[in-house]
Amino acid sequence: MAVSGVSGGMPSQSEASRNTFAKDLDTFLLLLTTQLKHQDPLNPMDSHEFTNQLVQFAQVEQSININRNLEDLLVLNKSSLGVSALGYLGRTIQVISSAFPLQDGFGKFAYFLPEEAATAVISIQDLDGNIVHTISGEVAPGRHVFDWDGKTQDGRQLPDGVYILNVTAFSAESGAMLEVVTVAFGIATGVASEGDQIAIALGDIVVPIENVLAVHTNETIAKNNPPGGGDNGATPPDDTQP
Repeated sequence: MAVSGVSGGMPSQSEASRNTFAKDLDTFLLLLTTQLKHQDPLNPMDSHEFTNQLVQFAQVEQSININRNLEDLLVLNKSSLGVSALGYLGRTIQVISSAFPLQDGFGKFAYFLPEEAATAVISIQDLDGNIVHTISGEVAPGRHVFDWDGKTQDGRQLPDGVYILNVTAFSAESGAMLEVVTVAFGIATGVASEGDQIAIALGDIVVPIENVLAVHTNETIAKNNPPGGGDNGATPPDDTQP
């Protein structure tokens, strides 16, 4: 995957407005010159009204030019963002996502609890919806990081690819189900541009660049925890903080 050019073909909103404005102005000037041509020399038409209309046209044209300049700035900003995203390639990144990659037989993910939970159960599914592994999660509020060795509950090694993370947690105080944010770790393999979106690929997983929480300088995912185990709520290094 590579950064593509800015999508073309369809005119921008400012360009469409400019075309409409040009037609309206041509029509107005045609009517004005026709009126001036056929006016009574002894009773000339009042210039106040069409002078005001010319001023209004000038103001509209100025607004269109401002919008066009803003659109140009947005395009430049997007191009700059796409180029800077190329620096992610080959590096380990963290992204907000329920899908995470198993790369070279290793997967890493995290989740955030807004408050203390009575229970937290982590289930990993394949793309067919089959639960391949279940882990008892940490219940303290905050961030928890887990490593997975890519093995099923009975020890069978699964192929690299995309897997889905589900964390079900219930509040220790109210018993209500908690809203859990999940984070995937993976090595960035591509950058793509489509329309006004810049996306980062972790293998077959593609996420918007705004979902990126952190970029690590190392080119491999650190294995801090035993396969299938948790970090017991330990605070991660500063460079992993979202």
